[in-house]
Amino acid sequence: MTTIDFSLSRPALAPPLRPVPEWRAEGSLRDAYAALRAAMQVPWVGVINQALAHYEAFYLGAWRCLAPAVASRWFAERSAAIARAAVDGMAALQPDDLAARLVARGYGERELDAIRGTLDVLNHGNPQYFIYATAVRYALAGAALGRDDPVACASPRAGGAIAPHWTGGALVMVEEHHALGDLRVLYAEIKRGLDLPFVNSDYKALARWPNALAEAWAGLAPRLDTAAYRDLRERLQGLAVQAAHELPVACSLGADTARALGVCEAQLAELREVIALFQWLLSGLIVNVTWIRASLR
Repeated sequence: MTTIDFSLSRPALAPPLRPVPEWRAEGSLRDAYAALRAAMQVPWVGVINQALAHYEAFYLGAWRCLAPAVASRWFAERSAAIARAAVDGMAALQPDDLAARLVARGYGERELDAIRGTLDVLNHGNPQYFIYATAVRYALAGAALGRDDPVACASPRAGGAIAPHWTGGALVMVEEHHALGDLRVLYAEIKRGLDLPFVNSDYKALARWPNALAEAWAGLAPRLDTAAYRDLRERLQGLAVQAAHELPVACSLGADTARALGVCEAQLAELREVIALFQWLLSGLIVNVTWIRASLR
C-alpha cells in the first residue's frame, strides 16, 4: 500500500509549466473553463487549471469528476471555511496600514475600493482552487478521496454578488511580458521571494495599481519566513486535505484513470509534479492575499 504524505510539501523538482490561457482554449476545453467559472462564481480561470489543461484529456476527465461537487453548497461552505481560517490567522501576522500609505501616495477611496474588490474576488476563488488542487494532487498519488453523495451535490449555492466591491467583468491582469521598468523588477522580486518560476494571477491583477502592489509586497515579504506564517499555511493545508477526503463525489483520478485518458508514463510523472507545485503554493497565496486585504481595512 502506498503511503501518502498529506503534510504541506513542495515537489523536489521544478516541473515544466505550459498553461493554456483562457483566450487560447477552444472546443471542449473552452466549455470546461466557462463551466468552472460559473460553478465557482469567479471571473478567472486559475493558473492551476490552465497548467493542468496542457494535459487536456486528463483535465477534462478531472472536471467531469469534480464538477458536481464544485457547484454545490457544500464546496462553497468548505471554501469559505478556509477563507475564514486565513482571516482568523491574520492577528499573528500583524497586517500594517497599507490604506494610509496609499492615501499618502494620492490614492482616493474609489481606487482603494477597486483594489478591495479585486482582493475580495481573489479571496473568494483561491480557497476553491485550493480544495480542487488538493483533491487532484492526492487522488493522483493514490489516495481514496470522497464518496458519492447526490444529496450534497444537489444542494445549489446561494446566488448573489461574490464580493461587496466587485462590479463584474473580467479580472484584468498585467502579464509578465507586458511589465516594464519598476514593475518588471518587482515581478522578479516576487518570484524570487516566493521561490516560483512565474507570477501568480493575483499579483498580476493587483499590478493594475503598481504602487499599491509594491507597497503591499514590501510589507508582506518580511513575514514569509516566520513561524506564524508557516503555522497558518499548515492550518489551511489541514482544512483542504480534510475537505478533499470528505468530497461529496468519489474522486476517481488515480494513475490508472490518467493512463486511460491517454497520459503516458513520462507525462504522468510530470503531471504529478505540476499539481504538487500548485497545491503547495496555494496555501501561501491565500495567506498573502488575505494579509494584503487586511492591510486595506
